[in-house]
Amino acid sequence: HSPPSNPTALTTLLTFLSERLKDEPCVREVIRACEALLVTSQGRVQPLLLAHAECADAAGRLLAAALKDVHVQSLALGDRARTYRVIEACAFEYGVPLPERFVEGFCNAMDGERDPRNLRLCFNIIPRIAERGLITSPEVAEAIFSVTSCYFPITFQPPPGDTVGITNAMLKDALMESMLCSHKLASSATDLALGKLAASESMSARLDALDLLSSLAARHGARVGLGGSARQVWSALRLQMVDGQAD
Repeated sequence: HSPPSNPTALTTLLTFLSERLKDEPCVREVIRACEALLVTSQGRVQPLLLAHAECADAAGRLLAAALKDVHVQSLALGDRARTYRVIEACAFEYGVPLPERFVEGFCNAMDGERDPRNLRLCFNIIPRIAERGLITSPEVAEAIFSVTSCYFPITFQPPPGDTVGITNAMLKDALMESMLCSHKLASSATDLALGKLAASESMSARLDALDLLSSLAARHGARVGLGGSARQVWSALRLQMVDGQAD
């Protein structure tokens, strides 16, 4: 079916979909309808959403419902991906009013995600959150960092015969950018890297930690990127050099 071609019809449809997200048995099909409307048909609905406040407000209510009423991690893999794409489209493509505590809602939605394709989607949304200036408090920064740092370092390796096409490097790059995208995450990222350097016996994990430290300094400058931890970073680097020579 073609998407609505006038603002009244689009507003009505968005409102209907928002209400149906509260009905758990319907969620799977409603999410698919939301994706068809807001992602697949983006080029057709975007002019209406950008030009008519009532359409944008209705899309904002749908976004709020997706974050509040949908238990994303209970959905099948493909429907989780659809939900992330709908959230991203509503929040960043259409300029809709964001619900209160949007960032925390998104973090709750992705919390526990394990599929590499979906993780890449989620990691790629976080720089857009930072770009919009939505990391507004230490609590918001902590919510973002808590839900991403648990994946560091990336250990995923595609299985033999993999046809999905997600590589270790793709996930590493996306996760790294999610931790580098705001200076408000830098202190936590520095502490994470120092902790991995001190505790990990894996050379790969230690190299990833060193890469994170150097990337923080390169992106934000040593004073901001490493903050008050510069002395600890230097001590950790000296220890790594000593260990490397011993090995």
